[in-house]
Amino acid sequence: MDDLQPAISKAELAVSASPTDHPNQSGRLNGLASGHLSRPIIVPATPEDHLDRAGLLENLGTMLSDRYNRMENMDDMETAISKAGLAVSASPEDYPHRAATVNNLGVRLSDRYNRTRNLDDLETAISKAELAVSATPEDHLDQAGLLDNLGTML
Repeated sequence: MDDLQPAISKAELAVSASPTDHPNQSGRLNGLASGHLSRPIIVPATPEDHLDRAGLLENLGTMLSDRYNRMENMDDMETAISKAGLAVSASPEDYPHRAATVNNLGVRLSDRYNRTRNLDDLETAISKAELAVSATPEDHLDQAGLLDNLGTML
């Protein structure tokens, strides 16, 4: 993990050098959070209507899920699911990545089911996967992966 420190330092420098209203500030903060995978992740407050909010929440959920896979800390799993749910809530119906965001919530719930065997998690995961499949055109490049995820949950 010592190899991460130079990357974290550079990301911190990029964040501190940018005005808070800079259009790329949220991306720089997200990059900084990515470097802190082995540390508590601190997410900056992003306005509710910010275009990047859903993506930032999704990325945070993914980072926490990845850390859970390495460390097996259930707090990371719970927070990953929470952030994935917030990402879905933050993505408008016409958000281009909404189906993937919904699918990722389903995958995280399925992961928790695999650990806890709580059937409510599995049922909700299947529901989210079905929603993602139905919201994606049949000829879309992501359709096969979404169907694969759904099939794995069934």
